[in-house]
Amino acid sequence: MMKNLGEYGKPASSGTSKEEKIRLIEKYSSLVKITAYRLAARLPSDHMVDDLISCGNIGLLEAIESFNPRLMIKFETFAKFRIRGAMLDEMRQRDWIPRSVRAKMREMDNLKKALSSKLSKIPDDKEMAAALEMSLEEYYEMIVYIQPAGMVSYDQMLGGMGDEKNLLDFLEDKSSPHPDFEIQIKELKKRIIEALEQLAQDEQMVMALYYYEGLTLKEIAEVLKVTESRVSQIHAKALLKLNWRLDAYRNDVEDLSAATLAKGD
Repeated sequence: MMKNLGEYGKPASSGTSKEEKIRLIEKYSSLVKITAYRLAARLPSDHMVDDLISCGNIGLLEAIESFNPRLMIKFETFAKFRIRGAMLDEMRQRDWIPRSVRAKMREMDNLKKALSSKLSKIPDDKEMAAALEMSLEEYYEMIVYIQPAGMVSYDQMLGGMGDEKNLLDFLEDKSSPHPDFEIQIKELKKRIIEALEQLAQDEQMVMALYYYEGLTLKEIAEVLKVTESRVSQIHAKALLKLNWRLDAYRNDVEDLSAATLAKGD
């Protein structure tokens, strides 16, 4: 199972000494760099990494200054949210996503909305592929191609900011003071399970080994006796399938998270 990272700690602005701030900055500086490199990997040039790191450091400092322990979430979870948010804001301001990719994203979103209206439900992968007159394989290849830094991955759909499913870890905290939050999360978990069950067998296996057992892609490749690049491909396709199927629920989670943070102020 996933490691229980982070601390509930108390970096609240009123009670955090200068020494404690320095300690937290040093402790989470690697988190800033990891996040920056992951985002930069999907950008057209790697020269933006330093800019992302600078923005991430500002986000980390803001997290240290504004963290409220009463929220009953781990500081690392909160910090990841602020770090990644600062980087994404910078990316949006500079419009780093290639124009051709952005146009394709818009086209896909419009098609998805049109099909949703026509079918009275969110279209599944087969319906999207059929509308595009593509095979499923061609459809997934196209989705992988247009996947920019802004595309949401599995952990982001669950509210986490890294490889760990941080929001789910938090939601499993029995001391959470918001029963309505827990009810909606149970529904979200149900939908996630349903979406996972619709994945191909090899995709389910990769997702389970990576997110629940904590194996690296290289370790999964050894278990499945395939190449690491093949595992990466399977993982990417599984994420994309989940992303489309859970699109309607992602907004609910974001609204719920915002409401919870507001209650803690």
